[in-house]
Amino acid sequence: MQIFKTLMVLCLSLQLSIAAQTKELSAFEQWRLKKQQAFTQFKDERDQAFIEQMQTRWTQYKTNPGIRRDTKPKPSEIPIAPDDSDKELDGIVVQLDKPEPAVVTPIVIPPEKPLITRPEPVGSAVSFDFFGDDMTLVVPKNFQVKLRNTINDKSITQAWAQLAVSDYEGVLDQLHEEMTDYQLKDWAKIQLIFQFVNAMPRSNSNERIVMSWFLLSRFGLDIRVAHSKSTVFLLLPIEQEVYEVAFLTEQGQKYYIFNMNGGVKKVDRLSSYRGEFDQKARLVNVEFEALNWKQPRLKSRTLAFEWNNDQYKLTTDYAAQDVLYYRTYPLLGLESYFDATYRFDYNNTILIQLHQLVNGRSEIEALNIILRFVQTSFQYETDEKQFGQENYLLPTEMLHYRASDCEDRSILFAWLVKQLFGYEVIGIKYPGHVTTGVAIKGTLVGDIVEFQSRKYLIADPTYINANMGMAMKSYRDQRPERI
Repeated sequence: MQIFKTLMVLCLSLQLSIAAQTKELSAFEQWRLKKQQAFTQFKDERDQAFIEQMQTRWTQYKTNPGIRRDTKPKPSEIPIAPDDSDKELDGIVVQLDKPEPAVVTPIVIPPEKPLITRPEPVGSAVSFDFFGDDMTLVVPKNFQVKLRNTINDKSITQAWAQLAVSDYEGVLDQLHEEMTDYQLKDWAKIQLIFQFVNAMPRSNSNERIVMSWFLLSRFGLDIRVAHSKSTVFLLLPIEQEVYEVAFLTEQGQKYYIFNMNGGVKKVDRLSSYRGEFDQKARLVNVEFEALNWKQPRLKSRTLAFEWNNDQYKLTTDYAAQDVLYYRTYPLLGLESYFDATYRFDYNNTILIQLHQLVNGRSEIEALNIILRFVQTSFQYETDEKQFGQENYLLPTEMLHYRASDCEDRSILFAWLVKQLFGYEVIGIKYPGHVTTGVAIKGTLVGDIVEFQSRKYLIADPTYINANMGMAMKSYRDQRPERI
């Protein structure tokens, strides 16, 4: 309560001083002083209630270490099946719709609510890099926060109050405009604000976390902060299950602990507050999305494979920004990767070339060609060897990194079959191995799995030279899980 009273006394003193001087000032000076007066007042009635709440509701939380994903080691080398691709392949002939080039021009959509018309922002230009796209925001001089070296409940509450009386509305408007142009969803919004506050001059990591917390709270997300004796952390209530990131729990909801470099794997007890800035605030959805870059920085990749003694080369471009952006995502469960909508290459070039190869062939041969493409166009290597830890790759990332493992290949194969054939594809998980099953239209011949009375033909994108219906021998007798 003392913080709020102090701020109110300061506001009242400044207002009286301004009123005494106003009679002798020019019209412009009167406008300027009134503007200064407005800066000393809370712009949102929620701030007053929130500050009073924070003054009394801080508490100590026990944190939990990040949840580990499948810890069973992957095979360092993968078996090679006998190449019997030259055998006659019977079955129905597939006639596929030709994929269209991807639409990469950003579509500007109107904001959900009309913004209040305000004067052009006045302040200093802050330029920053949004994964390769250049951005500049005009930031008022008083949009800043100073925590110094004291990190405690009181100093963080004061920091929020400092921002609450600043001219933050212009910053919000500019961020909202960029979010609208790019059609950003939750995770991209968080990254945009991270990139912006990282460019703020004369600010340290703790102050950047506080600024991120303040801004994100005003975009409808239930973002919170916590602190240790020396460090401030951002708390994100993510809808999806997140792995390898520490968390604390409030009323049954996990709040994952982040700093400006990403998820924190382990941290001691933290102090945080109970309650939220906005009672309508929602959880953070981190589903994958493909962004349309204003300045795409394209890189080329050629993929080669063999089918039925014929050599094929597929050349495509991918956006370097996609790789940088996807690298920021926390580690999610495999179901998020199998169910996601994203981009492989930048203009659907791979889909168009594969369509030309498989259209009009028998169903099984067409699927085998896609399978062989995924099996042999990419080098195999475990995540532990390549990254030092488990790290699922999205299809675009497979074009960038030198190698991939079973999860990555299964995600890509499932995505290609869904895009080209429109078939249902499921992820299948064994201890230490991931593969796929396809609900084909023709006769099921070979190894199959059954889930909920529907049968799927095994398609293993990691088992080199294996065709549809061929599972690795070491997994044939094991009971898998559906992802």
